[in-house]
Amino acid sequence: MQTITAAWLMKDWTNGDPILVSLVQTAYFLPTVLLIVASGTLADTFDRRRLLIVANTWMMMAAALLAILIFMGNKDPIMLLALSGLLAVGFALNQHSLPLCRRSSGSKTCHTRSAFTVSPTMVRVS
Repeated sequence: MQTITAAWLMKDWTNGDPILVSLVQTAYFLPTVLLIVASGTLADTFDRRRLLIVANTWMMMAAALLAILIFMGNKDPIMLLALSGLLAVGFALNQHSLPLCRRSSGSKTCHTRSAFTVSPTMVRVS
């Protein structure tokens, strides 16, 4: 929903300039591509629950700042692109932590499957 709204705002603010409208999608896609490997490393190194909290707080602050600036009447396309990119950074940090972090009943820890447990299974299959 955020990407569609941002593209729609960019279209309205720039009178439908196709380059700037397509840059909205780039602002969402490029940080994810550049940070996806690093986010996997962070998810394997640090506590996934805390990483999820940091990433979601990051996205909340970027979205709130974007909403406040738009509400105040700011119609700067560069601001929209920059804050859309900041949202994408939080999204990239979420990608590896979210599917692997499950809250068990009463526990506040993330339970993950290690790559080491997959390896013996693959050896038995082949």
